Amino acid sequence: MTFRMLIFVSTTLLLGACGGTPSKPADQPDWVNGRSKQYPPELYLTGRGQSKQSDDAKDRARADLAKTFEVYIQENQKDVQAFSAVKEDDKAQQTHSQLDVTRTIITSTDQIVRGIQIGDVWRDSISGEQYALAILSRQQAAAALRQEIGRLDETTRINIDAAANSDDPLVKVGKANRALNAQIERLAFQRSLSVVDRSGEGVRNTWSIASLQNDFEKLLNRTRVRPAITNDDSGQIKDILAGAVAAAGFSADDSSGTDFTLETSLSLEDLGQKSDGWWWSQGALEIKLLDKNGKTRGNKRWPIKISAQQKLVIAQRAKDEAAKILNKDLRATLVGFAITSP
Repeated sequence: MTFRMLIFVSTTLLLGACGGTPSKPADQPDWVNGRSKQYPPELYLTGRGQSKQSDDAKDRARADLAKTFEVYIQENQKDVQAFSAVKEDDKAQQTHSQLDVTRTIITSTDQIVRGIQIGDVWRDSISGEQYALAILSRQQAAAALRQEIGRLDETTRINIDAAANSDDPLVKVGKANRALNAQIERLAFQRSLSVVDRSGEGVRNTWSIASLQNDFEKLLNRTRVRPAITNDDSGQIKDILAGAVAAAGFSADDSSGTDFTLETSLSLEDLGQKSDGWWWSQGALEIKLLDKNGKTRGNKRWPIKISAQQKLVIAQRAKDEAAKILNKDLRATLVGFAITSP
């Protein structure tokens, strides 16, 4: 072989070696592309982040780990809707109680996520990329979740006992609602616990949500409410009030021996005809719940503004708007009065 040929062969072999798959940096941690021996999956939940900036990489790692809980938050929100929804024309309507439980679920999950730590960071000396590993101790997170479950079970027990021992129908409704919401919230923690606890056992439940829901609905139905009109500028809401009370789950009763009286007022102010030819009116729908002793247990006001091309149609529009409000909000409002009862 000539000297020139030898150089050619040597150069070819060298270029071939350089053109192969580049080897990873010698100091690259195992977790960048695989499992971490220091933070094994049976002991830790982990998330990874990558960016040119170290802080961004850490934030992305935390977000990557937090995604583990996102699907459970969504499932829990669906459960809250299923258990707590008010239905109007077969469409679920959100109640104040439902929104409160949903907010608590998200807040509580955030508390668990705040336990996430950055276990390691690494910079690729070749590309300059920053890598971060976020970790969450399964044992630590499980302990926190079990503590919250215990708190909610105690809340449920206290409110069930309080409902059983009270002679006030509205207090019974409020306590039963608190017990139900505590168990719906508990379901969120139980599902999160199934994520962090590899045994999958969770904490055995003493109460059935379906049973608590059924008991709550029965208490509503046993609560007798007498609809009463104190003012009606539309002249038509008497026809819808009793139906709205019944649709809210309460027992509408015109007799004098009812548990509560629901005073209802619809006031309207004629704003006249505008330049576009439309007639306008504004006012308010107000309700006040009184017990047998005449004590106010709650009140609420909804503003109303309506318009029509013909003045005679205003009254009908006012009635329709009042019906819409009552059918959508009356249950949540009355239950809200119950929750704030002592």
